Amino acid sequence: MAAGLPCYLSVSLARRSRVLRRTGLQSSAGYELVGAFQNDQLIGVIGMRPVHTLARGAYLHVDDFVVSAEARRSGAGTL
Repeated sequence: MAAGLPCYLSVSLARRSRVLRRTGLQSSAGYELVGAFQNDQLIGVIGMRPVHTLARGAYLHVDDFVVSAEARRSGAGTL
């Protein structure tokens, strides 16, 4: 989870605190943040959690997907 923290450095302290508190609450349900790096710079973050439903069975649900403005359209979000 620490890899995603620099993504919030440009956010106000109050909002950053709220984001970290919510992330902490969600982590008890398996939520994780994973950072994407390019040349040692954080360019994106994905927030995901494991889910199990009757219709789909077990799968990974993506809650949050953020890419910096500079890295958009660079293919950072593709496999």
